[in-house]
Amino acid sequence: MPGNVMVNNSAAWLTGVEPDKERISFTYNTLGNGDPTSYFVPDNEASKDGEYFWLGDGFINQAKGNALYLFAYHVHKTGPDVFDFESTHIALLKIKNPTPEGISDYEQMATGLGFVHPDHGRVYFGSGIFVNTKKACAPDPDGYVYIYGIMEAKKSLIAARTLPENIEKFDQWTFWNGSEWADNKEDVVPITDAVSNELSVTPTGDGRYLLTFTVLGLSDKVGIRVGESPVGPFGEIHEVYTCPEYAEKGLFPYNAKAHYHLSRPGKLLVSYNTITLNFWEDIQKDATIYHPRFIWVKYE
Repeated sequence: MPGNVMVNNSAAWLTGVEPDKERISFTYNTLGNGDPTSYFVPDNEASKDGEYFWLGDGFINQAKGNALYLFAYHVHKTGPDVFDFESTHIALLKIKNPTPEGISDYEQMATGLGFVHPDHGRVYFGSGIFVNTKKACAPDPDGYVYIYGIMEAKKSLIAARTLPENIEKFDQWTFWNGSEWADNKEDVVPITDAVSNELSVTPTGDGRYLLTFTVLGLSDKVGIRVGESPVGPFGEIHEVYTCPEYAEKGLFPYNAKAHYHLSRPGKLLVSYNTITLNFWEDIQKDATIYHPRFIWVKYE
């Protein structure tokens, strides 16, 4: 519609834990005059003019007063086309009162978790989070929060971890170097390749872990690799779903991930997004191309 604007981040509120569309409502932030705007805008020591936030994963931290922590990528445009953008730094957002009334009151911290690796190119953390704690009802808790990321060169999965109470103490995080947890972030190594910039790692309850992603980052295939621990090793790709939007409408699926807390034993709720090469024109004609899609994936 004429006069519309791009809001870089919004919110969805679900009543209960059943993934029922009748119980979910979507909201966006507004200015004093009622115009729509983003909830979260870069304003920290790493910020630059013209940037916006693309949100990564988040979790409720029971060790920090049930505050909501969200990872947020600093993004800026590099050209007119839909894929003309670059993500540089990573911020951590803290929302002390994660409610519709309290979401606009937040803190943001520069993290140093977006950087260029000397061997593997640009690195981002915050792609997915697995809270492996007793309070989170994890089946085999070790007390850590696992924060996953991406190495862009081969769309490689990487991992860091920290105790929930140390989430803001980035110098106390450790990084998986292939055999142990290292103190230096540049010691992090690829765990597996061909994943997407948003993803998930989900425990099955029998000692396995499901890595869910869009194969190669942008394709019509939702993939799952089965792992032996939160950091693998992960097995071959199981292409569990072919997204019909690619063949039927020419849409490009991306960023598939599972929603563990809305799933059931043996049945995983998975979402993915779609986009087009002519996004800025196509969204004016049909806003549903940017709506998330949801599927159920059964496993044994």
